[in-house]
Amino acid sequence: MRFFSLATCSLVVFALPLQGAAADSNPHPTDAMRLGPGVTAPQILKKVEPEFTSEAREALVQGTVLLVAVINVSGRAQNIEIVSPIGFGLDERAITALEQWLFRPAMYRGKAVASLASIEVNFRLQSTPFNSEKEQQRQRYNVAVKRLNGSPKEAQEGARQLEALAKEKLPAAAYAYAYLLEEGRFFPRNLEAAQGFHVVAADAGHGEAISRLALAVLEQGAPGDEQAAIEKLRVASLLGSRMAQRWLGTHHLTGEGLPRDKQRAERHLHRCAAQDDPHCQFFLGRSMLNGSLSREDSGLTERRYLQALAWLSLAEAGGLQSAAVLARPHREALGTKQLEWIQRLAGQLIQKEHWVPAMAN
Repeated sequence: MRFFSLATCSLVVFALPLQGAAADSNPHPTDAMRLGPGVTAPQILKKVEPEFTSEAREALVQGTVLLVAVINVSGRAQNIEIVSPIGFGLDERAITALEQWLFRPAMYRGKAVASLASIEVNFRLQSTPFNSEKEQQRQRYNVAVKRLNGSPKEAQEGARQLEALAKEKLPAAAYAYAYLLEEGRFFPRNLEAAQGFHVVAADAGHGEAISRLALAVLEQGAPGDEQAAIEKLRVASLLGSRMAQRWLGTHHLTGEGLPRDKQRAERHLHRCAAQDDPHCQFFLGRSMLNGSLSREDSGLTERRYLQALAWLSLAEAGGLQSAAVLARPHREALGTKQLEWIQRLAGQLIQKEHWVPAMAN
């Protein structure tokens, strides 16, 4: 199979001009206004095609990276921000390509000006089916989620977009909208409607929605339903649900509701720890050390011992001071090279590329 990438550009200029020195001094996108009369949009003069990463090729990942950038008066993209990512290194490849593109800058009253632009970089695989409608839904979802962290007006618009996507039965949107309804954010609190959208997401295979419903059954303690709920959590764990992975891991550690099984516990915890869940990182590191205070006491190989401390280091960085307390006596006995190794391991343990295509749902 031959793989290739297409870099197509769709420019939407949002900004009124940023003139003079400010145009080349990293103007902040939120300071820009919408395009007004008399401003011509930037145009592409030179385009460099991005390349697939080997990870993306192996996983058959394709889609569109949506970027927002300031096109300065020199015709170069700066302040590049990812709005809708793909993962597997393709986001970085899109940025690298865009940095080499040359534009004719926007013009205002006969002068080159900086403008804010939305840019799409498309990655496609030859002879591999691609659902453009689902890809557009995925982009709309990512844009909506990003807007939730914007100004009150942008956040409200993002919430409305999530509602629309939820009603289109996009699983991630249905789950997010259900959460907003539960919290009473942007919409009146409606637990019954929230439950309905959790069911929509779960029926479409959304791991976190499956976990949410299964845990609700376990909390209610309905006789005879516990085992079915646990099986659903196992399915959700395989689908990437950190909620399920954390529950299964911690309960296999304690033996509460599940057989005590250290190996199974660490397998589940490793999945959510790699997704940068501080609590999973803490419980995994603690389980690996198994109450020891030194490497000799732990009986672990040096690499596994330092890996346990790397997990605790990540949990500490995630805000869990209990991880720092647990790791302190171990770190105090280590040399400089071992501490440096822990730092390098911590950077390697996190699964940076986590991509679930909307079309798969």
